[in-house]
Amino acid sequence: KIHLPNITSDNGAYIIYTSGSTGNPKGVEIAHASLINFLLSMQQKPGMTANDILYAVTTYAFDISILEFFLPLISGGTTYIANNETLLDAEQIIEELDTIQPTIIQATPSFYQLLFNAGWEGNQNLKILCGGDALQETLSAQLVETCAEVWNMYGPTETTIWSTTKHITKENHAPTIGTPIANTQCYVLDEHLQLLPEGAQGDLYIGGKGLAVGYYKNQEMTHTRFVNNPFGDGRMFNTGDCVAWNADGELAFYGRNDYQVKVRGYRIELGDIETHLNDIDSIQQAVVLVKQDSLEQNILVAYYVANTSVEISKLKTTLKEVLPFYMIPTGFVEIEAFPLTPNKKVDRKALLKREDALQLQKSEYIALKTETEIQLASLWRSIVAHDKIGKTANFFDLGGHSLSSAKLVSLIQNEFSVKLSLNKIFEHPDLESMANHIDTIKLIQQNQDQDQDSIETDFENFSI
Repeated sequence: KIHLPNITSDNGAYIIYTSGSTGNPKGVEIAHASLINFLLSMQQKPGMTANDILYAVTTYAFDISILEFFLPLISGGTTYIANNETLLDAEQIIEELDTIQPTIIQATPSFYQLLFNAGWEGNQNLKILCGGDALQETLSAQLVETCAEVWNMYGPTETTIWSTTKHITKENHAPTIGTPIANTQCYVLDEHLQLLPEGAQGDLYIGGKGLAVGYYKNQEMTHTRFVNNPFGDGRMFNTGDCVAWNADGELAFYGRNDYQVKVRGYRIELGDIETHLNDIDSIQQAVVLVKQDSLEQNILVAYYVANTSVEISKLKTTLKEVLPFYMIPTGFVEIEAFPLTPNKKVDRKALLKREDALQLQKSEYIALKTETEIQLASLWRSIVAHDKIGKTANFFDLGGHSLSSAKLVSLIQNEFSVKLSLNKIFEHPDLESMANHIDTIKLIQQNQDQDQDSIETDFENFSI
């Protein structure tokens, strides 16, 4: 007699380990009911039938591979699993796509960008599922133009793979992650877990049948991230992502909450800077990180892959039109391609470890002439660590920022015996202009001293 285990829909279907943004691996346990809800929803939208062929490119260590294995199975469709050797060569992938003629591919944005870089021209019979990382407008425009359908997919591992979908038909839809899948609820909340209105950015919480059982053998973390749902039954999960409802009733994605950083006293969303960089025609993809300068102060560094040659000065000028000064990256580093994790996401940790010479805006060198210019250049060198500083050099383009500006004000006061307000550094950022302003202050102070001496002399000579 065979005794079958008593398996219910609430039992775990799989446990998958993910480091998330913390770097500490944690097992996420997904129940059978959650997985079935996900697969049946995906079968309807974005949709799969018995006539479809899915080209599978995802490692089984990444939870989105579960869609590639099981969605074709329940739909009567076909899965073609690309081997590791093929996936290491973009040209081989393109050749295999021409041979297999799949109708669906699911992958990260970096995968599709890799194909386009290798000369891929898309396929008008191919449905694109794109997720796992932010979809940029330039890439979405290429996909929309060259493929049959493009879907932006969003969801953390803890809510069973994908939780929202968006059919992308225009390039400016790229930041939109759409609406919840079946039996799923999305809430945009403030820090007090209060619902936010349309257009207000807040934390994304997800409820419904897709929620994981929890973190395997980690009740403390489970209770921290999975909280009681005050708006319905059961629990909801704190995704750690920043979103807002748009006028169409869809979710706009603004990046990870842990991509929010504090630089020089300003709280900054790195995703905002990345979005504006990626909007520049000559930029194929950009990632902004926080590093420390020689004074051990946080600075913004932009890493980018360019479509064409681009001058740093033009990048900064373009960004200054749409961003405040404190959100303009201090350094720019052009790279051939972004390092990727095994799951084909941009490896931000690998970027942080790079020791790159920052590409700072360069200007034509014009020799210093006045004594003030020479003295001022010496002060600059103690802060920005540049040897060749000419008359047209810009303090901020050489790496200066608001904190180092405060130090410069102090050095100028000691060196020239003049009081200079901090905002004057921003008003006169190039060396010649700053030197002229210092000379102007010195001249005013000398005239005031002479006027005072004249008044005192006149008073001494005054008689009744």
